[in-house]
Amino acid sequence: MKLRHWLLIVAGIPGGLFVPLSYGLFAGLALLLGYVACHPPRWAGLQRAFAYLFGGLCTGAGLQVLAGYGVRGHLLSMIIAPVVLWLATAVIFSLLRDRYSLTSAPGCGAVTQPANSGSGYGGHRITWQFHDNSNAWWDEPSHGDLVFSNRCAFQNVGPSVKIADDGRYAVMSLSSRNGGTLLVDFERHLAYALSASDLPWEIDAINDGRIHSTVSSLSGTEPVSLDIDHLIAEQPAIPLVEDDGWWLLDDAQREPLPRHDAVSVGSSGGRHTLIFVPDRRPLRDNPFLRFDPPSYALLVDSYLLDIETRHTSACWIDSAEHEGRFLVIGERLFDLMPDGVFAPAAARELPLTSADEFPHASLGEMRAGGPGMLLAEVALLQRSVAHDRAESCQESSTYPWDEEEVDYRDADGQPQRRMRTRIERHALYRIDLAACFKGGEQRLATVIELKNRAHPDYRAELFPLPGYGPATPYAPYRCATSCGVDPGPVLGEFIWSHCGRYLALVIAEPPPAVPGTIRIVDFATATWRDLPGHYPLPGFLWFTADELDFTFLRGICETRYEGPGNFTERCLLVDDPALTETPHDLLFAGIAARRQALAAACRDAGGHASVLRIVRHGMLFAPDFARPVEQGSEENA
Repeated sequence: MKLRHWLLIVAGIPGGLFVPLSYGLFAGLALLLGYVACHPPRWAGLQRAFAYLFGGLCTGAGLQVLAGYGVRGHLLSMIIAPVVLWLATAVIFSLLRDRYSLTSAPGCGAVTQPANSGSGYGGHRITWQFHDNSNAWWDEPSHGDLVFSNRCAFQNVGPSVKIADDGRYAVMSLSSRNGGTLLVDFERHLAYALSASDLPWEIDAINDGRIHSTVSSLSGTEPVSLDIDHLIAEQPAIPLVEDDGWWLLDDAQREPLPRHDAVSVGSSGGRHTLIFVPDRRPLRDNPFLRFDPPSYALLVDSYLLDIETRHTSACWIDSAEHEGRFLVIGERLFDLMPDGVFAPAAARELPLTSADEFPHASLGEMRAGGPGMLLAEVALLQRSVAHDRAESCQESSTYPWDEEEVDYRDADGQPQRRMRTRIERHALYRIDLAACFKGGEQRLATVIELKNRAHPDYRAELFPLPGYGPATPYAPYRCATSCGVDPGPVLGEFIWSHCGRYLALVIAEPPPAVPGTIRIVDFATATWRDLPGHYPLPGFLWFTADELDFTFLRGICETRYEGPGNFTERCLLVDDPALTETPHDLLFAGIAARRQALAAACRDAGGHASVLRIVRHGMLFAPDFARPVEQGSEENA
């Protein structure tokens, strides 16, 4: 403390020592009210004066109590009473200081934890909270969201923060590897991006409009004092704009903060209502969390469903007898009248998924298609492939671009490049919800319409047939075509040619065989033909009258890791004459047991293992479509 601070304390002691305690109480209350009333940052000195006078007043009052009990000979009270008085006034002052202090206090923020790191602007101590969004595995600089208690918030900044003693300025590190800092003027709501050469980060204090820093060199350290006005004179100012009560940087990439209001969805006649109620509590501390959907609680006619969701898509579907019997929320189906009486508490629930594991479909828009009928738009995903080699081990699907420039190898194996359009494959699920809940299986209650984007007059639909069991990721369907051709039992995998005339299907074969015959239906001539060759479980990528781009399964690859540099790999192919298993057991029925056995064997040795299916990528070309040309780089093709 400085000499003037001691003089203020000494000036307050006589008021507490010689003035009656009742008057001293009112004097202390007046000093505290003056302390709280100091609002602008420029009154920080006056606020400190009130604080030191209050401290002297309390000291004098304690001495008066001590002397009073001492004269009466109450030695124990002479010790206890002033200590209690001083502790009580210290607690009261500490509570007010934490909320209204304009003077700096030690401390720093922590990741996702609030902590005092500076004095307040606007009559309150400024605190800040840093939410780390960096990924340590990617070796990227620490960055995240920085939120101040004065409702100013910043994205993609570093965790280092320094606040001025008067609360007007704050300096925070930027997240880029080149360094730099962001200087914020809370009073004028402006920010300035400074480079590392403009402002070294070793900041000791910010007061009186200057930044006191330390520059380190080989010869030692040197203190530096920089004038803030001079520092920002030639820097472009970035304004802070108010958005729903928060002050944010007004840069070109800024998007308005989403509001996430409650959403209500009524049934067709308005008899029933579903309300999505957002949980805004996690959004109070960080406005940038609003860019992710919050968790919604669901109310059906004021009844709280025991589920939560982060999406507000829902669809009411009437039955022939009841309004609002079925409810679709996201990828969940609900029967709200299992016994013919509207009872959300007793609702039955089923998941809404892709009809088959292969091909996998992504669900899109859903709507009512009549009494008890749900229409769901779907997009088929492609089997993932490696672009640099013909064979790879893949266990995933990819959502393709609808228009893409593709490198491929032609019928002579020469590299080519071509723009492809209308790559996406779309279908429409027509789900009979009553049959779905009665049988408990969605696939058997689903009719799939194969959308022809190029020639809508040529149509095809798939009607479900009994499946092959849970160990088989595909199931058979009966295909009905507008040209009258019956291609026989097929799988759900399909692709229309780019001109819309031809439809490629995969003929279903029951286990232990694996489907591998590709059948092409010509809608113009109402005929079909089978392509030569057998390709286990083919997946289509692109189809024209002259070429078919597809993938198929070759076998499995077992990999054992039993220590650094010690791993073995074994490939089992379905066309290997020495293979003792059936292709279906190798690829599907026995792969789970194989993975468990191999993982257990490697675990005993302190390693791990993997078993993946081998995928081959090839293209068939007109006129015979007989010999697949392997795709990939030249050295691997």
